Amino acid sequence: MPVPLDTPGVTPVRDLTVFGYHDHQGHCEVRFEGARVPATNLLGPAGAGFVVAQSRLGPGRVHHCMRAIGMSERALELMARRALSRTAFGATLAEQGVVRRDIAESRITIEQLRLLVYKTAWLLDTAGHKGARIEVAAIKAAVPRAVAEIVDRAIQVHGGLGLSGDVPLAQLYAASRALRIADGPDDVHLESVARRERTRVGHVLVAEDPRVAGLVTDGSSWRPSRRHRQAASRLQQAGHGFTARTNALMTLPATCGASRSASRPWEARNSRASSSPKVRVGCTSMLANPAASSLAR
Repeated sequence: MPVPLDTPGVTPVRDLTVFGYHDHQGHCEVRFEGARVPATNLLGPAGAGFVVAQSRLGPGRVHHCMRAIGMSERALELMARRALSRTAFGATLAEQGVVRRDIAESRITIEQLRLLVYKTAWLLDTAGHKGARIEVAAIKAAVPRAVAEIVDRAIQVHGGLGLSGDVPLAQLYAASRALRIADGPDDVHLESVARRERTRVGHVLVAEDPRVAGLVTDGSSWRPSRRHRQAASRLQQAGHGFTARTNALMTLPATCGASRSASRPWEARNSRASSSPKVRVGCTSMLANPAASSLAR
């Protein structure tokens, strides 16, 4: 909902700085005190503001990452120029192996980030926001961290000059660090990526052994969908063979995550009549258990 600045009750308080720098787009503190605007200013249904905001976050995060890659290119150029022009102990910094390594690592990282962002932009064009949401989360977590590391290397090569305002490295570092919070912190995006991987592996385990459908992975709330449970049930009725790995998982003791029920362990979780305790430890934990690994082999 657009709110004109001259609306009664809307008071711009101040332009906030980020790490001491004023962003060219501005980050303003605004106070709303009884401000009212006409219903015609609504951009969509009442209460749908979060949905509207989410719809633009995908492309917006891609733009953030594109600009961040440009920042890393600028930092790498400054680092290379400094390495070629600065002489220390009778040789240029470019002749030092550690500096050359920093330059090479930075170039490799930039190209990796660029390809990941290209893929994400392509998915947004072809599959839409929902089809690219995990890749959007991945670039939003990966790019700012990597760019901050590249800028940090450039600052190190510049020495004290890199901390001053004579070169833009300090401001680039502040901007890249702020991106790890803007549009959602890293932790939220990493959780989204991890959730997709956890679900993907869980579905593979269900396809290998229908009995795994009764387990909860990683001690969290993931459960196979009804469609996967029905498919697992049909496979079981058809006499689908179980793999050695998942058979071994089901025969582990209760302390390793399997049910104490020896006859039908995959049903013990849902059986209220069972008096034996059930340990909710996920498949991933059991796979990481040395006993499970030896049994699977």
